[in-house]
Amino acid sequence: MKKAILFILLILAVISCDLEKAQKEYEKGQYIQSIETTLKYFDKNENRIKKVNSKVKDEIVSKFSKITEYYSDMASNFGNEEQKINANINLFKIYIMLEERDYTKGFTDFTSKYKGEDFYSKANELILKKYKDYFDSGLYDKAAEELENYNSFSQILSQMNKMKFSKYERIYESSLKIKADNLIKVAAKYEEMKEYRKAEKSYFQVSETYKNYEKNYRNSYDKYTENKNKADLADAEKYYEMGKQALKESSQKEKYRKAYEYFKKSDSLVKGYKDAVNLANLYYKQGFFRYKIVGDKKYKNVIEEALKDIGYRDDSNPELIIEYTERNYYISEPMTYIEKLSEKTPSGIGNDMQILYRENPFDKIITSVKEKIRTDYRIRIDGVQYKDSYSNYLIEENNSEKIRYKGQNVPLAYRDQNKGKELGKEEMQKLIDKKVKEDIIQRIKIMEKKLERI
Repeated sequence: MKKAILFILLILAVISCDLEKAQKEYEKGQYIQSIETTLKYFDKNENRIKKVNSKVKDEIVSKFSKITEYYSDMASNFGNEEQKINANINLFKIYIMLEERDYTKGFTDFTSKYKGEDFYSKANELILKKYKDYFDSGLYDKAAEELENYNSFSQILSQMNKMKFSKYERIYESSLKIKADNLIKVAAKYEEMKEYRKAEKSYFQVSETYKNYEKNYRNSYDKYTENKNKADLADAEKYYEMGKQALKESSQKEKYRKAYEYFKKSDSLVKGYKDAVNLANLYYKQGFFRYKIVGDKKYKNVIEEALKDIGYRDDSNPELIIEYTERNYYISEPMTYIEKLSEKTPSGIGNDMQILYRENPFDKIITSVKEKIRTDYRIRIDGVQYKDSYSNYLIEENNSEKIRYKGQNVPLAYRDQNKGKELGKEEMQKLIDKKVKEDIIQRIKIMEKKLERI
């Protein structure tokens, strides 16, 4: 069957190179996309159908017949439940694509032989069976996941021409309603089990699914809000207790940072929950390092950004002193040397009618500049609970060269040149600062990891 469909697509490719895409899609097993591409080709100009010769038209008819036969066999015979559902969805999509295009009646009778509603009904029956099996087994996540198959029908129909959509609006609404009704059953089970976060999610899905007809369908939005509040309250208590438990750990600072995060999370879920916000503020001060930056403030913002998850600046009462120092050394070594050059140039014609030449001297002046900058730097952290120091140096070099020619008659072949560019101290400093900054960030992050363990 695959070879037959491939042959058909090869014939279509003869009609237009546009259909090469359809062939490639088939080769990947993307049969629906292959049909879509074929139809888009004719959508550009419906008269193309009338212009194709009978042999090519027969091949187009065969193409659609073979593909629909493939999905029909899967839906009825060799497919498992999931494959049968997908096959019926694909047959429904093919039906809708053909139904929208009157010109397709010229090469397939698919829409006259079948009814789109039948494919929907068969898929619906299989989806609900799988849903019920999962639901009755207590696999509510799987049951809800199975209902996502209804999205295929709503997506297919939502892309239809508005003029023809009305004919299938009953199926569109039915697919949404069945999904919503059965999601409510799942949500109710979660609510009964006190799994309020899952119930919240399911009720919200119901509201979103049926919102084009009724946003608060069967009180779904109200139930979503109710379960969200219950879930937030339960989680607020959970994180509050986790904060209290964190305080029992043996670390000096880490336990307070953990407690801060848990109490902060608790209050974010339910504003004003117990004394969570007060405890968060208290343990923030105890858990995060207070530091002061001294020395060269050049990378103050870099240091603050790197330490934002472990500490904060407090110049009046610091626990850590962070000092940054650097020294820069810049040298520029220009060197100039001159090459004496000459070329013979015609000066006239002698008595013997031979061309006379004269020496034409000129100078090649080469000025090279070697720039070098070195930065020695040090980061030092000093405190009762932590001390550390890091020193390093980096070097940046730049070489440039200017070539100039001077003389009364410099030949045109000799032109002034610049190789590279002299940067100067300021630009060289910018280059090395970039590298120093990267190294500082990396080093501060290493120090931060050590601080986290305190």
